[in-house]
Formats: sequence, structure tokens, C-alpha cells
Amino acid sequence: MKLGSGTGSLMNHLDSRAVRGEPAPYVGMGATLLSWSDRHAGTIVETFTKNGSLYIKVQEDKAIRVDKNGMSESQSYEYMADLNGSISYFRKTEPYGFWKKVIINPKTGRFNLGGCGGVKIGVRDEYYDFSF
Repeated sequence: MKLGSGTGSLMNHLDSRAVRGEPAPYVGMGATLLSWSDRHAGTIVETFTKNGSLYIKVQEDKAIRVDKNGMSESQSYEYMADLNGSISYFRKTEPYGFWKKVIINPKTGRFNLGGCGGVKIGVRDEYYDFSF
């Protein structure tokens, strides 16, 4: 994610680049989907290698807010699997090992770089930016 064009949040930009020392992805591992300024909890539901590249499939979880802080930056959530949650795919890119969002071309079935957003694996985090 590029700061200012792929994300408006410094935290989301830094999280999208924090791949050094991250664990190897596995099915059931938590993930955080990074968008412009919000974050959404997810679960890795598939990992696979295609043409020598590592891919993950992430499904968005249901996040239930449990704090009573109102329109605050201090937010706490509980997470549970959502079988109807949206699906996103990511490919590990070289040379730095960042995760890039990919989309499936419906005509060819091939994965193409594209779409907005990033991912941080190994942790679930939800955040809603009330300033928009």
C-alpha cells in the first residue's frame, strides 16, 4: 500500500509493510484487512502456491464492538467467523515480501495485481474511523 494513494492512514501503511519476522500463514490464522483508514478482522481460509508465488485467501470475520466509548479511537471488539464474510486474495511479492491484493480475472481465471487494500497476517484487528 502506498501512503496517500493506497491508504490515508500511517498505521495501515506501516502494518502493510511489517512483514519482517512475520509467521508463515496457515489456515485459521488471524489477519487484518487494511483499507483507506479502517481495519477489518479476518481469517486465512486457504493458502496455496501458484507459479512459485505464495497466495492467501482471507475471509472477513464478524466483529462485535464491546466497549462503550462511543465515537472514539479507543475501540475493543470480539471476533467470530463469518461464513458469509467477503473474500480477498493476496500474493506475497518480491523482493521485499509485501502482501499485494490480487483479483481474479473472470474470463481467464488468472490472478492479477489490483484492487485497493493490504493485509497484515497473524493478528485480528478491527478499527472504524469515525472522521469520514
